[in-house]
Amino acid sequence: MTIGSYLASRLVELGVNHYFAVPGDYNLSLLDEFLKNSETQLISCSNELNAGYAADGYARMRGIAATVVTYSVGSLSQINAIAGCYAESLPVIVISGGPNTNSTGKKHLLHHSLGEINYRYVRDMFAHVTAAAVIIDNPQTALRTIDDALCQAVTRRKPVYIEIACNLSTYVCDAPARQLCIQPLEKRGRTFFAAVTKASKILNAAQRPLLISGIKLRSYEAVDQWKALTAASRAPLATMPNAKGIVNEQTRSFLGVYWGPMSSPCVREYAESSDCIFFAGPAFTDYTTCGYTIPLSSPNTIVADPHSVTIGGKVFLGVPLVPFLEELSKRVVPKQYSAPKKPTLRKKPVNRKKKVTISRLYELAHEYMLNEKSVVVAETGDSWFECLKLSLPDGARFEIQMQYGSIGWSVGATLGAALGSAAGQRPITFVGDGSFQMSAQELSTIIRYHCNPIIFLVNNQGYQIEERIHVGVYNTIENWNYADLVPTFNGTTGKGWSAKVTTEGELVAVLKKAATSKELSFIEVMISPSDNAPELITFGKLASAYNQQPYEKARAL
Repeated sequence: MTIGSYLASRLVELGVNHYFAVPGDYNLSLLDEFLKNSETQLISCSNELNAGYAADGYARMRGIAATVVTYSVGSLSQINAIAGCYAESLPVIVISGGPNTNSTGKKHLLHHSLGEINYRYVRDMFAHVTAAAVIIDNPQTALRTIDDALCQAVTRRKPVYIEIACNLSTYVCDAPARQLCIQPLEKRGRTFFAAVTKASKILNAAQRPLLISGIKLRSYEAVDQWKALTAASRAPLATMPNAKGIVNEQTRSFLGVYWGPMSSPCVREYAESSDCIFFAGPAFTDYTTCGYTIPLSSPNTIVADPHSVTIGGKVFLGVPLVPFLEELSKRVVPKQYSAPKKPTLRKKPVNRKKKVTISRLYELAHEYMLNEKSVVVAETGDSWFECLKLSLPDGARFEIQMQYGSIGWSVGATLGAALGSAAGQRPITFVGDGSFQMSAQELSTIIRYHCNPIIFLVNNQGYQIEERIHVGVYNTIENWNYADLVPTFNGTTGKGWSAKVTTEGELVAVLKKAATSKELSFIEVMISPSDNAPELITFGKLASAYNQQPYEKARAL
């Protein structure tokens, strides 16, 4: 084997069957070595940022992803997407070609660099957004360094950066002697059992408990254990906004999304009178808590993080999430709880000549599109608010980047989700026009590789979420003819199709066509800029108030 083919084989071992790449002279020999492995496929992206977003989407579906870029100009173009993967706890392997070891040894000035004798600045930058950032410039230590970095990605659920000198990717080395040895971070000691005992006592004594799913349940592979606990308890369920879809939303015990003052009405009512709220794998941020407006200080609040448990303000360190949930599910006592009834969704007749409103778009998409194989991708911005109101069929997935919130994320993520999906799964993406302009090029990659997502382009002429937070002329953008991009990107071999709709009748017609389409379906929906979800308006006010808090002198740490 070679160092390049060794790394490719390790990626396949971890379940990476596609890697997202942009070529550059520092990584061309490395890509040649990757291409020799028939078990993983090169996906050529339009730019490095979008390749990083695609890896993000792929990691959400497969648990891990990889991207290959060139030194500095390529890797630094991708660092924003990888920062998002770090924030969202997604293990993405960033592989970069690097300078020739002879060039660095002779201290030559190199192209694609800062024009200084400093060859490690890229690694140093990535060190801030990865679990490990390494440079392969010694063939004797290359294999061990690669394996150590991959193990860091898997165990810590974070990206890693591996830079390989361009003259070492073809260097002959041994084949892997054994599989990667990845040790689970588990420990069951006195503190562990103390946390389980206290949590089970509070849960079993509660008359109105509420179990709330958090996004880190998925990141740290604890979804099955959480489902087992919720089934054993029979307590009412809710989900934080960025964890939607983790549990079955069609069960009687599921109440809806818990999001502070923007919660589903029955959830907020129940939560405010609950005598025990249990957050599993949460990410408490200004966004997920609506400016920290949810109560977290109750003595009966349980927060199970990936490596610790907090109960009533007391922290139990070194308690891993998966075994904690497993042990707790053995100790909970099932009861019959009274919980508020969820409002019944009622279908409205289609008014074929009426202009489409923002709420009607999502109602009709829900009625004609959603099924157990759907993968809903909600772009950062106003798409969040209506997507969170969708009632997902059991088995459907929901993806949102609420921690990092990089606009433009969804187009690349849709590519990755489409390629990483199981048979029959299909991404359904909702993206605003402002976000789409950030990463529109990757529509051509979706077409090139015959992916078949359904993309709803919500054309409301600008950054409406920013406008609701703070009004300004900078929130307006040039209005493109978005639907016309698909014929352009089809080139000579693509088969994607597009439509532009303004009425309910037009929308229903294209929804029926998209439901059976085997290629990309791109639907531009014209929405009035003043037509905003009530939740968006509320969120904008809360976000504005939080951002504009008056200055207070910081206390010394």
